[in-house]
Amino acid sequence: NPPQGILLQKEHKGMIGELIHKLRITLSIVFFLLCFIGFSFFLKKWDDVRIIPIDLLTFPNKPLIDLVVESEKITVLLDIGSSATLGLHTSVMDKVQNKEFVRSSTLNDLKGDVYPIEEYTIPSIRVQSNVYENILVYDETPEHATQGGLLCGLEKSLGPIRGVIGRPFFSEWCSLFDCAHGRVLLARDINCFKGHTDLSNLTPIPFEPHYQGILLSLSTDLGLKRLILDTGATAC
Repeated sequence: NPPQGILLQKEHKGMIGELIHKLRITLSIVFFLLCFIGFSFFLKKWDDVRIIPIDLLTFPNKPLIDLVVESEKITVLLDIGSSATLGLHTSVMDKVQNKEFVRSSTLNDLKGDVYPIEEYTIPSIRVQSNVYENILVYDETPEHATQGGLLCGLEKSLGPIRGVIGRPFFSEWCSLFDCAHGRVLLARDINCFKGHTDLSNLTPIPFEPHYQGILLSLSTDLGLKRLILDTGATAC
C-alpha cells in the first residue's frame, strides 16, 4: 500500500486540476459573453440610423436645422454647397466658452470676394438626442454674413438663423435627404435605411465629389453641363 502522504498529495493535485478545469470553462463562458455583447453593440452602432428633422416651412426653399451648442439652441441653414462643416455667427461664437483656436483663414463667397475668418474646434454639438464630437467651426463675421454669406440681405426675414451647416458634416455618413418628410437620415450603410424608407423608389444619379461641391453632369439643349448640387440655393 502507498504511504498516506502520497494519497493526500494525489487527491490535492486532483482537486487543483478540477478547479483549473472549472476556471477555464468559466473564463471561456465569460469571454464568449463579452464577445457576443461587443459584437451586438457593434452591429447596433453599424445599423444605427440617426434622424435629423429639417424645417422647410419657416423660410421657403431653404432647409433649417436646430442644434445645441453648450446648452444653447441654435438654428442653422442646411447647405451642402458649403465647404464648411459648421459656421456660426460671431454673436454665437462669442458665447461659446469651450473652444480651441485652430487657425486664421479666408472664405470666398459666390461672387469671388474673400473674407478673413477664424476657425475653432468645439468638443461637441447635439442634434436631437445624438452628439457629434470634435466639430470644426468657423466664426462667420458680420461682414461675411451681411455682404457675402448665403444669408446676406435676409437677416430680418430669417430671424433666428445663426449659421450654416455644410457638406463636410454629412460626408462621413450615407445621407438621405428626405424633404417630403422633413428629415435627413444618416447611417453607415445605405441598407440601414430599409426600415425607414422604400429604397426601391430611389433613383441613383452619379455625381463627382469635388472640393468645390457635389458636381452633376446633365445633358441640356446647350450640351453637357456640370452643375453643383446645393441645398442652400433657391434656384432649380
